[in-house]
Amino acid sequence: MKKIIIGLLILAASIAVFYFVYNKPSDKPGQENDEKELIVGKWKAISLDDFDSLAVKHFLTFNKNGTLIRSQSDSGINDTTSYKWISSSEISWSEDPKDTDGHSYKIARLTKDSLQFQITDSIVALLIKQ
Repeated sequence: MKKIIIGLLILAASIAVFYFVYNKPSDKPGQENDEKELIVGKWKAISLDDFDSLAVKHFLTFNKNGTLIRSQSDSGINDTTSYKWISSSEISWSEDPKDTDGHSYKIARLTKDSLQFQITDSIVALLIKQ
């Protein structure tokens, strides 16, 4: 009877190890693309660390085709640029889509309703989805 219980425990442990090793979330195909698609939409800046008074007026709209529209709530002027993902946690945007020397920003957090990226070493921008 002890051998059966020990055998079942070993089997259960083996199944648990298999599950945790082979079913990692990052191994699922298409998950990285799903995370990158979370950025698509209109975002309102709510915090720029020391520049909070400037943040409330800024909006960023990320489109699926790689265009980024920057706008201000009190201005009818929109600035259209392009963006691209450099890695799963870094994004770059530039005036020209062919420009390889755009400004790159580290994505600190990206969820379906919030975006936080680092502008410089000391400035972090927090945006919420509209």
